[in-house]
Amino acid sequence: MGAAGTAKAAQDAAEETLRVRSRGTIGEIGQLLDDDDPQWHTFGLSAPADASTPGIPTALTLTPGAAGVVYAGWARSRRSERFRVYKQVVGVDPDFVAVVTVTETMASLTGQPTGKTMKVRVTAANDAGESAPSTVVQEFATRLRQRGRHRW
Repeated sequence: MGAAGTAKAAQDAAEETLRVRSRGTIGEIGQLLDDDDPQWHTFGLSAPADASTPGIPTALTLTPGAAGVVYAGWARSRRSERFRVYKQVVGVDPDFVAVVTVTETMASLTGQPTGKTMKVRVTAANDAGESAPSTVVQEFATRLRQRGRHRW
């Protein structure tokens, strides 16, 4: 495994440790608070008794990756349980199409055409419904592989 692979493995392990610890903390909070206690929101969490649709995701960013890959990230919204990522390739898709549903605040959008502008938006969802979409962000996906190098 090369240096990049080792770094990625270390990042993945640290991310999993953080998830486990976060779930443990949320479990402890659940033992201390009633399901409808407003303190859930103070911690940036949805109260178990919340029956409203989630807030709109904010701070959407797009980062180009390897050829055909764009990474999307955003801030968690109140009462969100999952997120739907929509894309529209300008000149190809007449409207936004759902690409993936995730539970984290990031997604890898693979198989994207190079040389095309792509618009992305995200919605949050829970059992009560789906939020309005986030602000649309555009990315010009031009990353091409050429003789072992990347050209932007």
